Amino acid sequence: MKILVTGGRAFDDRNLLFSGLDKIHAENPITMIIHGGAKGADALAGEWAASRGVAVEVFKPNWRLGRHAGLQRNNDMLAAKPDQVVAAPGGKGTADMVAKAKRALLKVVQLAK
Repeated sequence: MKILVTGGRAFDDRNLLFSGLDKIHAENPITMIIHGGAKGADALAGEWAASRGVAVEVFKPNWRLGRHAGLQRNNDMLAAKPDQVVAAPGGKGTADMVAKAKRALLKVVQLAK
């Protein structure tokens, strides 16, 4: 199963993200983690994947697009066809990704502290 992880750059609750991903992984093995290559939730998702031997696909924003770079990156991650989205607490970019995932009828697991 391909999981897209989204969340804020200031998110630092390793235990919350790891336990959420571990629960999903136990029910249906995760074969790939998709994230946006930022600090915070993205970096922690990469750490989780590395520690579990799971492949990672990173979508860094193209800053030449200006202020729309993050939103386009979210579109690109969605185009990678994740099966599910795990959302850690974050800001506008996270909210955009969650809204797009829901419009695409993807299951969204929102982690809460």
